[in-house]
Amino acid sequence: MRICIIADLHVGSAFAPWPIGEANSAGCRVEPNVGQRYLNAHWQRIAGEVPAFDVLVLGGDIIGGGEPKAEGRWAVEPDPGYQCKAAEALLAPYLAKLVQGGEVVYIAGTEYHEGPEASDIEALARRLGAKEDRYGHCAQTWVVRDWGGWRVDIAHRQGLSQRMPLGSNSVEGQYSDMNALQADIIIRSHSHRASWAYEEGANKHPFRLLVSTPAWQLQTRHAQRSTHPNRLWSRNLGLMILELTPDAAWVRPYVFDHPRMVGDEPTT
Repeated sequence: MRICIIADLHVGSAFAPWPIGEANSAGCRVEPNVGQRYLNAHWQRIAGEVPAFDVLVLGGDIIGGGEPKAEGRWAVEPDPGYQCKAAEALLAPYLAKLVQGGEVVYIAGTEYHEGPEASDIEALARRLGAKEDRYGHCAQTWVVRDWGGWRVDIAHRQGLSQRMPLGSNSVEGQYSDMNALQADIIIRSHSHRASWAYEEGANKHPFRLLVSTPAWQLQTRHAQRSTHPNRLWSRNLGLMILELTPDAAWVRPYVFDHPRMVGDEPTT
């Protein structure tokens, strides 16, 4: 069984992918900037490389929102409705990799990016085919699923420990045990850090897999102003595929580096 996890896409941000030829709310065709062209190229490349998968998990902050703290300065499109439209266009090649009868899970991100109670992206989650929870919401804040013999615990937020990004996920595993959920796999996003590790398990498997997902957003001015020592610099960008068999679970990362600027163009 395969699970594809895409998170922190931040569509609408000037530092995130934007589909070529997509019109904004003013009816103008947005010409991607140099960083967006770099991201778009990897987005399309990876879409062609990933294998078919059974579950598509959208791990939150798929759109960037209006960036109110920056007064919209770094939004190529501030309208969340048009951001959702662009995100849907971007996700099309990945949805095409979902096997027939496969499942889409949409995890709501932060209110800053996706609106109060995920109000700005609920319609997008529904259009993408995400299943409703018991309250009728397609964008869910926390999901626990049994897939391929593994109990998988998914949410957006995790602690922003940049030196040890998986430490907070280990704590999430302890909370899982305290709530008698005993998850085998913990998946968190939000920190923009690609990392994974194994620790002693608490359910039917001898180990627990801790996963922190990468982002698709380049470093922003907000990140550079951070009080963290490394200024919230994420080592990699991209997505992850989880491979599950009855006896093993492992991560297949599809990641790439931030661009190295040479003249006016980024290079790989």
